[in-house]
Amino acid sequence: MTRSRFHTVNMTMFVFLLLITISYSSLTAQTRDTADYRSPDAISNLVMGIKSDNPGVRRSAIYFAGKYGISETLLPLMKALRNEKDDNIKYVLAMALYKLGDDRGMFVVKQIACEDSDAKVRNLLSGIYNTYLLQSNGIAAR
Repeated sequence: MTRSRFHTVNMTMFVFLLLITISYSSLTAQTRDTADYRSPDAISNLVMGIKSDNPGVRRSAIYFAGKYGISETLLPLMKALRNEKDDNIKYVLAMALYKLGDDRGMFVVKQIACEDSDAKVRNLLSGIYNTYLLQSNGIAAR
């Protein structure tokens, strides 16, 4: 009976130490991961993704550029919006530029909102641009 109890205590201690080790490892990995997306190589890969011929890669790269606020992607995003043919990717580009919050990028969104041949694109991009104007005047929350 004592041996069984000893074995249970050892197992409990082992599991406890294992959980602490795993928790510590995941915390340090998260810290390392959040710094990695701003490295020059990561930014270079993101820009390559924005310029990709593969729509899925392009959409993902654009999304992450906006989500993480990678300002180094501003010019490639602006150029991409001017040249994009896929309406769905235009929406993602406009949102990424909105997330970056740069007036130059939002000027391109405004241009496309006025000039695009598709009414749905014009309406959506106009809404994004108007929200940006309201937010920059302190009226709307981002």
